[in-house]
Amino acid sequence: MSIFPLKNSRVSVFSPAGRADEAALQLGLAEARRLGLNPEIHAATGQKRDMAGDDEGRLASFLAAWNSGDELVISGRGGYGCLRLLDKLPWQELRAGPQPCLVGYSDLSVLQLAFLRHGIKAGVSGPMLAIDFARGLDDYSRDTFALALDPRPSLIPLGTGVRCVQAGQAEGALVPVTLSCLMMVLGTPWMPDLSGCILILEDIGEPQRKIDGMLTRLRLAGELQKLAGMAFGDFSGCDQPGVLPELFAEAAAAIPGPVISGLPFGHCRPRLSLAVGRAVRLEAGAEARMSYLE
Repeated sequence: MSIFPLKNSRVSVFSPAGRADEAALQLGLAEARRLGLNPEIHAATGQKRDMAGDDEGRLASFLAAWNSGDELVISGRGGYGCLRLLDKLPWQELRAGPQPCLVGYSDLSVLQLAFLRHGIKAGVSGPMLAIDFARGLDDYSRDTFALALDPRPSLIPLGTGVRCVQAGQAEGALVPVTLSCLMMVLGTPWMPDLSGCILILEDIGEPQRKIDGMLTRLRLAGELQKLAGMAFGDFSGCDQPGVLPELFAEAAAAIPGPVISGLPFGHCRPRLSLAVGRAVRLEAGAEARMSYLE
């Protein structure tokens, strides 16, 4: 029996972005089964540089998973490739039919943002099979994934390293994404309206000057000013991590609501999973709290 709040244990695995290592994929399958899930892989076909397949093959992999009837569709890994699918997806059909829970992060942020734009259930920024499942889900990563799947109101455990950047409280739809992937979607027809949202940002391997540039671009585009609140997650591999608090404070100055930093969210372990598009309340002050409202 699955430990996750699902009607059945079947899950579909798809490959919309980078090519997964076969050994890691097998480890991920074993871990998923250990946790009571019954995964089925919908492999991509064709070849396209370091992607899992050509555009048509990766699109077919996604559509096979999406139309499988399974509650969860989990990406094998991130990397790059989702952006190339946006103008090929049958958006009207996706809106009209059943909408399973799309699970992934990193490059999957591109799909999740586009789903928000089109009013489609955007799923969970959560563990991927050949990355997180392959390493074995620790208790925190497993439990916050289960919590993100549970529709009941609940307090989200934020970990011990959270800091208040700007005090306040706000409610809004949760938008947890990789910053560089948000930049790829910004300015395209697939960019959702972030007005009144709680934006959660993370990234990996980006130098501080590029993080500065991306946050500045969001401000210049008027996106930060629209937000109800924001949180910063993990920025692993930044060349000057000591500069990050200054960058976060500068970005917070454009936001009319609460801002926190230090979430264990991103390309990290343990990893906080978050439900995309779900209503939350964010409170920042002497303590930081975030709760699912529905």
